[in-house]
Amino acid sequence: MKLAWLFSGAVALAGAHAAADEVWSRHNEDGNYIYEDDIDGMGVITYPIGDTGLRGSMFVEGLAGNHDARERFTGYWTEPAREGTPACSVSVTDAHGLTTDYWGRIEVLFVDRSFPSEFILLYGYCFEEPSAQVVATPVLAD
Repeated sequence: MKLAWLFSGAVALAGAHAAADEVWSRHNEDGNYIYEDDIDGMGVITYPIGDTGLRGSMFVEGLAGNHDARERFTGYWTEPAREGTPACSVSVTDAHGLTTDYWGRIEVLFVDRSFPSEFILLYGYCFEEPSAQVVATPVLAD
């Protein structure tokens, strides 16, 4: 019985981290985007916030479990509060339970339908239309 419990726990743990093998480097930036998790149909991709040591999260609707039909997705980003950055006038609570005044909308456009694929991220602050752009290239194992 104990062995069955250990095996089922290992399978659940492996499934929970299966998406984390997708990593992208940001053009002209330090740090990587990492596909961390799936929550309620959303793929969760984290990214470094400058050189603060903090990471933000992107919640991409419809990306969870989608490995071969990737095109254009929408969602939102959130970041923890930090000094010197203007806050939004409204707080949001993200799918991880973080309540923050630092958030915005996103569009993610994959160049190819399956990984590995470069993506173009369009993002906006607070209620703004996504218009700022980042290009991210897949990081592949040697």
